[in-house]
Amino acid sequence: SNEVNRSHLSADFKDFKKPLNPPDTENTLSFDDLHNDIGFGRYQIKIYMIMASLALAEGAQVMVFTMMIPILDVQWGIQEWLNGLQASLIFVSFLIGSMVSGQISDRVGRKKPIMFSSGMMFMLALGSASSPNIIVLILFRVFLGLLVGFFAPLGATMLAELTPLLLRGKYMALIQLSLSFGMIFGICMGLAIL
Repeated sequence: SNEVNRSHLSADFKDFKKPLNPPDTENTLSFDDLHNDIGFGRYQIKIYMIMASLALAEGAQVMVFTMMIPILDVQWGIQEWLNGLQASLIFVSFLIGSMVSGQISDRVGRKKPIMFSSGMMFMLALGSASSPNIIVLILFRVFLGLLVGFFAPLGATMLAELTPLLLRGKYMALIQLSLSFGMIFGICMGLAIL
């Protein structure tokens, strides 16, 4: 009574051992082929404009992190080791944010985490600017670093997925260029203000 009648299985799976035919590569379309046919339109331009402006802000923010070190030494009398710790923690938090972003975006997609991290970066930047002491500033900057590290790979991946293969390298370079322009902008603003 414990034996299972398996006679019907051999009839259902009689073709199981036949070799599979390889796909006809001449008539098979890849995602990139379809994407190239569709092209680059208003939606991609809008996303690129948003991402370029976020990259500008991110570049300026990275430069502000660096330019703040001597200012904090003068304004708050921060010891050199504490300034070094602050800078190190920011870049460690960039690393952690980057490592976590892939797992989260695989579960919930890219759009929601990018929107969340962008909004939180804005709020944390305001909090960082109004910090009353070095401990609060370090905390804001660590969380800000986590979000910047989280945002960067998500943005690059999302843009690569939205861009046709024939234009991908050219337009991804423009985003990197906007990050560099953001750094230059941050330096110019620092020179003008300080």
